[in-house]
Amino acid sequence: MKFFFYLTKNHPGLPAAEAKALIKAFDGKVIKEFDNVLIAEAKGLKPERLALTHFSCELIDEAESVSNLDLAKLSSFPFNSFSVEAVKLTEKPVQSTQIIKKRVGSRIKGKVDLERPEIVFRAFVSHDKIFLTRQISKYSSVEERRVNSRPFSHPASCQPRQARTLVNLSGIKSGGKLLDPFCGSGGILLEAASMGVECTGLDLDGKSVEGARENVEFFDLGESVSVEQADFFEWSGGEFDAVVSELPFGKSSKLFGRTKKEVFDVEKVLDHLKPGCKAVLVAPEELEVPGLQQFFEQRIHKSLSKFVHVIEKD
Repeated sequence: MKFFFYLTKNHPGLPAAEAKALIKAFDGKVIKEFDNVLIAEAKGLKPERLALTHFSCELIDEAESVSNLDLAKLSSFPFNSFSVEAVKLTEKPVQSTQIIKKRVGSRIKGKVDLERPEIVFRAFVSHDKIFLTRQISKYSSVEERRVNSRPFSHPASCQPRQARTLVNLSGIKSGGKLLDPFCGSGGILLEAASMGVECTGLDLDGKSVEGARENVEFFDLGESVSVEQADFFEWSGGEFDAVVSELPFGKSSKLFGRTKKEVFDVEKVLDHLKPGCKAVLVAPEELEVPGLQQFFEQRIHKSLSKFVHVIEKD
């Protein structure tokens, strides 16, 4: 299947990196990339996993004008109600979006429903092409586990969109095993488990451990998540397909007598990672680490940035 991803412009570089990591995880390939668009081909890809993509769609056809689109392909999709939307990718699109919506809509048999359509056909219009797609998922669909919807949270709780992005950057597949050695209230665990990943979370703070367990049970993800009260630096667990974590930092974080140098010791993290797999770590500064593959700065506000490190173990 061919996919069309319309990426957000949040945190430069991260939306494309997240989408590419997911495409690679499913042995797919990027066919075309321009502006904030990725077109890819893959089998079994789960585009609804993406956090920093406005729209994830199946690419139906592309042409220089609406009259050249193969609109007969639309009849292959089963539905009773539909809507047609058009998105300008440039200030000077090759054709009017209103004309495109009208012509595409006129060729579809079914009931127009702008509120709750069973299927959304979305045309993306660049300066020289129209990309006709079927929408699979959209940006707002990852917010159900937001911090203020959880029974337990604290100031350092990881929001679902950020957590999901970190998990996707690791390239882990459904059924894989993920470790968060500093899990706090369990934000990363919640998103990974919702994607079918088996998760282990560790934290030294007993209140956070109980809170993380409460969150996991609240969202009915208990079968996929184990949360332990443990000191990661003394822990003797095995190897994982991914290690994803926000390293403890900030006024609300507890180090329990550990120095920042000890907490930021990436070698300890790599000890629990299978060869060829990735760790995704967030820190308040750039870390000097072996196997660094990608690096991103996320500006939180004027006085705070977070730095995302994607590290691959040899």
